[in-house]
Amino acid sequence: MIDPSLLKAFITMMAAVGGLSLLLFILKKKAHHRTVHIDPSLQTLSIDSRVNVSPKSQVAVVKYGEKKYLLGISEQSINLIADVSEKPAHVHADNPIPASSGSAIHSTDISPNDISFAAFIKSITKRDFNKN
Repeated sequence: MIDPSLLKAFITMMAAVGGLSLLLFILKKKAHHRTVHIDPSLQTLSIDSRVNVSPKSQVAVVKYGEKKYLLGISEQSINLIADVSEKPAHVHADNPIPASSGSAIHSTDISPNDISFAAFIKSITKRDFNKN
């Protein structure tokens, strides 16, 4: 009928598979308890806006909690340009430009020593309307 050595080998193999399955089950249970559960209310990272500067780089405003950051993003790196959470202190009282308006930027708003990102954007987008 059935060879006793073959039956013994089959039972040994089934015991080994059962033992490994039990070990895997125990390890999975212990690993599950070590997982850090993050409160969903703490996950407040979002991208407010994004502008492509070139095909593989962009500037983005990222909101984390109550803070907003201006980031430069490229294939190789992500750089913090500025913390834009607070309103800038150097708003010109005589010629404020609301963020939602589409008005042209005047060259008088840029001082020659201003090295901020806003001044850079203003300098590359200013137009000379006196040319004919």
